[in-house]
Amino acid sequence: MKKIAYYLLFALLLVSCGQQPQTLSELKSEYVTIDDSVKVHYKFWPRLEAYTQTICFVHGFGCDMNTWEKQFEAFRDDGDFQLLFIDLPGYGQSDKPHVEYTLDFFAHAIDEVLKAKGIKCNVAFVGHSLGTPVCRRTIMTTDHKGILVDVDGVYCFYDGNETPEYVEAVNQFGHAFDGPDCREVITGFVSSLAGKDTPKEVTDYAMSVMPETPQYVASSTMQHLVEREWWPNTQLTVPVMVICTQNSGLDPDNKEKMQRLYSFLNYTELTTCGHFIHMEQPEMFNEKLKECVRRDYFTHELNRDFFTDAHTATTQAQEKVIEPQSVIDMPKMTKAEWEKYEELLDMDNAPEDVSKYGDLTVFEDLYSARCSWYCGGDVKNVVASSCLAPVGSFNYKGENAHDFNHESVWATKGKGIGESLTYIFEGKCPRITTVKILNGHVKSEKAWSANSRVKKLRMYYNDKPYAVLNLQDSRTLQCFDVDTLGYHDETKPDWTLKFEILDVYPGASCDDTVIAELYFDGIDVH
Repeated sequence: MKKIAYYLLFALLLVSCGQQPQTLSELKSEYVTIDDSVKVHYKFWPRLEAYTQTICFVHGFGCDMNTWEKQFEAFRDDGDFQLLFIDLPGYGQSDKPHVEYTLDFFAHAIDEVLKAKGIKCNVAFVGHSLGTPVCRRTIMTTDHKGILVDVDGVYCFYDGNETPEYVEAVNQFGHAFDGPDCREVITGFVSSLAGKDTPKEVTDYAMSVMPETPQYVASSTMQHLVEREWWPNTQLTVPVMVICTQNSGLDPDNKEKMQRLYSFLNYTELTTCGHFIHMEQPEMFNEKLKECVRRDYFTHELNRDFFTDAHTATTQAQEKVIEPQSVIDMPKMTKAEWEKYEELLDMDNAPEDVSKYGDLTVFEDLYSARCSWYCGGDVKNVVASSCLAPVGSFNYKGENAHDFNHESVWATKGKGIGESLTYIFEGKCPRITTVKILNGHVKSEKAWSANSRVKKLRMYYNDKPYAVLNLQDSRTLQCFDVDTLGYHDETKPDWTLKFEILDVYPGASCDDTVIAELYFDGIDVH
């Protein structure tokens, strides 16, 4: 009888250990310390060894992670995603030090939490209200890659056309929380956030937490939020889903403003819902969030049906679409054979008939000492947004795309939609007229077909969209006439060309997208 009792007790222990948490409050609290003393509170569910996809939830002003309860319930049993909930410093169970509560401070906190969990890529940043600019700042200033989900986010628009009245109104709002009546101001602010259909329990939640925000935290947060320095007109090239509501006082051209900020956009504008969209309409929001994160973006396959505004009207109007001016076949020889051929040339003993090797232009470009733009031109630096991890002694760094070696390559992890190469030039550098691209792993036919190749590249000139390069799916050197770019003036600053992957030709056996060489021709040399 005693043995049976032991077995029953053991069975009960196994059952209790296997129980899943049903609410967010049941998750274990964890902390990471930033700036030597500030503890940031977060919760994480579960730790998945087989997956790397993470949804990171960031609450709005005055709130805490409990605002995401319905999202935890919707995703807790989904085996494809890890869930990360963060209390920003100054809010919830995180420390509330007397510091400057800037967007960079909040982004730093998120960065450190992600690092503590070993998370770098494949993050869906979901930000509500204040959480949206915090997530934007995290994407813009850290190494974390992913997508952005904007839940009725806060924006300030400084584009040089803002009126004095707009600037004054924004500043007044930013300083509205400065005085001793801060609690009353927040209470009134909460009331304004409700729509006509906002459930009472949502308003009750907001009233229970937001007015409790320490005055110095509220004041510093809002003062810094409206400062111009946090609102550059930088267009994010990661996919973005925006769900907003007219109840928050949207401008009639809000969608157009979002299109100017986000290259790849899915936009939903509600009419009667209040500010807490994810709490007020959780079923609708959770379905849209699931649709967004399941659109294979985490394998870098951007779904163009979902992100319907992929190329915004503004960008389309400014960008040129450029087809290759010339397409040159790869030589029918290896690099070793070329080196032997050059030795024979130096000894005036090269074979007269080299037709069996095909067109030698590519190898002459890369390996010969003949005159070119590079007699006077040079690239100061090449920066890749990311690259495939090394395999043995082989690396796939961005600089491989400009090392004049067709056998070494830049390769992305996965298909690489949104990944980019940035070339930096000095102001005195000769001007560029042609972009030359060896597309794919051109070392051999087998390697070329196995790996993905670029189909479309967006080209940025000094961080502004300039053209889309349409590449052929061929093992060739493709040359694009891009007009005349650069300064050739030593009094001018450095300038840049960035090449962002928009679409790819899939590889037969590998997802990784490869560029063997991307280099230039131009003027001002001879």
